[in-house]
Amino acid sequence: GYLSAPDRLMSALRDSLLLTSWTAPAMQAVIANELIDTEVAQACARTHREEALRRIALARQILGPALVAGPAATYHAWLKLPPTWQERDATAAFRRHGVLVSPAHHFVFGTQPTPSAVRLSLGAVADVALLERALRIVASVLESPSRGPSSIV
Repeated sequence: GYLSAPDRLMSALRDSLLLTSWTAPAMQAVIANELIDTEVAQACARTHREEALRRIALARQILGPALVAGPAATYHAWLKLPPTWQERDATAAFRRHGVLVSPAHHFVFGTQPTPSAVRLSLGAVADVALLERALRIVASVLESPSRGPSSIV
């Protein structure tokens, strides 16, 4: 990675780098510099930002208000579960229909309460058509009690 810091901190930062890893790998630094200097890195970042926004918009269109996603370009969003659903049962129901989601408890630290939600990864699927299909399955499971978790009542 790269670090931008005021000149007054550079000596201390250099010392910290040497203490933790001796030096940055030269080849990776040369490649990264070339990508930044030629603006290829900026173009890649712009492409990813646009794709993330497109995928969030698709998820919002299909899942509506159950989707919790901010305005930021991100490949992840939260899906609120119906009030009577349990996270573990919902995760299993989506899995039975071929869609893997991450349970909220994986992201909770300490004694914070676990939200009734699952995390969707919108970037793990390379094909947008496959992502759309998965999102429609999620919506279908949410809308149909008979397709949802069997232990939810």
